[in-house]
Amino acid sequence: MEMYTLEKVLGGKKVIRKSIQSRMDLVELSEQGLTKDALVNLAKYFSYSIGQMAQLLSVTERTI
Repeated sequence: MEMYTLEKVLGGKKVIRKSIQSRMDLVELSEQGLTKDALVNLAKYFSYSIGQMAQLLSVTERTI
């Protein structure tokens, strides 16, 4: 997946608050963590429920 496409899937600069131009940008984003809106957008892209995302991340739905 191209960096621009991934940025759009997560909700764009407005949601993730930065531009993803390189793999290093992804590393920085992973260290900072995703916003709830970005995680919800990712779940929608994969047609996952929030419950399924919570299971994948080993957290409770309430944590999300």
